[in-house]
Amino acid sequence: MVAQITQEIPSLGAVPQTSDPDNFDTRSDTLLADDLPAMVAAENVFATQANALATEVNANALTASSAASVAMAASDAELWVSGQSYVLGEPAISTVNFQAYRANTATSGTTDPSLSGDWTIVTVGAPPGGSKIYISTVTASASSTVNIEGFDSTYERYVIECDDLLLASFGELRGQVKISGSYVTTSTYYSHRSNLTSASGLYSGNAISAGANMHIGGIYDPAGKGSLYVEISSPSGSSSPKPVFSRGVGITGSTVTYLNEAGGANSGTGAVTALRIFENTGITITGTFKLYGIKNS
Repeated sequence: MVAQITQEIPSLGAVPQTSDPDNFDTRSDTLLADDLPAMVAAENVFATQANALATEVNANALTASSAASVAMAASDAELWVSGQSYVLGEPAISTVNFQAYRANTATSGTTDPSLSGDWTIVTVGAPPGGSKIYISTVTASASSTVNIEGFDSTYERYVIECDDLLLASFGELRGQVKISGSYVTTSTYYSHRSNLTSASGLYSGNAISAGANMHIGGIYDPAGKGSLYVEISSPSGSSSPKPVFSRGVGITGSTVTYLNEAGGANSGTGAVTALRIFENTGITITGTFKLYGIKNS
């Protein structure tokens, strides 16, 4: 609803005058008992409406300023170029979604601004529901475990994405969640993973029931790289287990493709604050894992 001023200030009635002594007392009583209180009440309502209107005008001014900033950023920006050097604050347009971004650090990276933590999108106001908001990056270099921290009630869902994922030797990924400040390692995980490969038209699957970890989609070969997507729904809830969905694609040196999807959960009902990813037999992992929040609608 648009703020507006609708309150009118009432006029005073006949004022007492010394030139009219016969009506002086009556008019004084009316002025003090009726006219002045009514005027004060109306002025208070008027002031409230005026303040609301002023607040809306200020907000509109900020929105207009932000819109001007976005327009300026877009007008100054050119399409982002992979590997080109950008200074702090320099704008560029994503080649993925064609939105304007500004570098939040000096960068010459090869990842599009829409997918990189080195860039901040130029927006007017808050992003809409369903928007993917970058949170943090974890870089693994021959790491035995990858811990992605930072789940809370800010977002309804959290997404982890990793491109150029590499394992030291052929292997598969597993996961454990953190509940009440510690990663759960007890036999309380349940999951299923589907396995598909370009070398065969047959489907195969694996299940974990009351295991010490759960499947995280993906089989990877050291001769090729892969990608991984993981989604955690409502991690801050406390009334039921938290579903974890994942899918991964791995390509070997001989171009055989592995497509895996997995769904699982720990039976605990406490809030999940982090996810640990590791290879089932201890094979090391290399890759850049980015955490995003999916904005509440």
